[in-house]
Amino acid sequence: MKNWTTNVYPDSMVPNIEVLRNLGVPQHSVSFMVTNFPNGAFAKHSRFVEAVNLVKEMGFDPLKSNFVLAVPVIARMNKETWELKLKIFERWGWSKDICLLVFQKYPRCMATSAKKIQKIMSFLVNDMGFTPYDIARCPSVFNRSLEKTIVPRCTVIKILMSKGLIKSSLSINTFIMIREKTFWERYLTAFQKDLPLLLDAYKGQNSD
Repeated sequence: MKNWTTNVYPDSMVPNIEVLRNLGVPQHSVSFMVTNFPNGAFAKHSRFVEAVNLVKEMGFDPLKSNFVLAVPVIARMNKETWELKLKIFERWGWSKDICLLVFQKYPRCMATSAKKIQKIMSFLVNDMGFTPYDIARCPSVFNRSLEKTIVPRCTVIKILMSKGLIKSSLSINTFIMIREKTFWERYLTAFQKDLPLLLDAYKGQNSD
């Protein structure tokens, strides 16, 4: 595995797209990648081909949408950064097989900075009591803001749990990954009469 690049090469887009088409990648997936991850689509052709081959080796199916999510992540990242992120996950107890399964499930988790990965893992494990395997089941959590979403919502959840108002076995999906409107209805508005200061606690964390 050579060093990957983050440079942009405009002349590479056409041959890069041709590589995807030759693999049978659907046109809507190609368009999605070009529109949402242009740095991946414009990566140096040799690097792009290398990234495509590596993604295939990892077990991704070119016909599925996560293929064009994985290719830009690898095409835009250097080898050292990739390995650093893997080491962080491994230090938290994920095996190489788990790392691969998580990447297959949600490729964008590896686009998260190493610093943010460490902070989110530390908070959810040490402050919230989740296991690393709980987090592996919901890798999209790394796409959430720690300061604006994760910490404020967890503050509310901890208060509600301490009062015995909700069960203590909630999954990450049930309160971190839901829409803001749903979170308000389910965990703030629903308990406003019982805990009038709950909203203040939430807003206080959200404004930090």
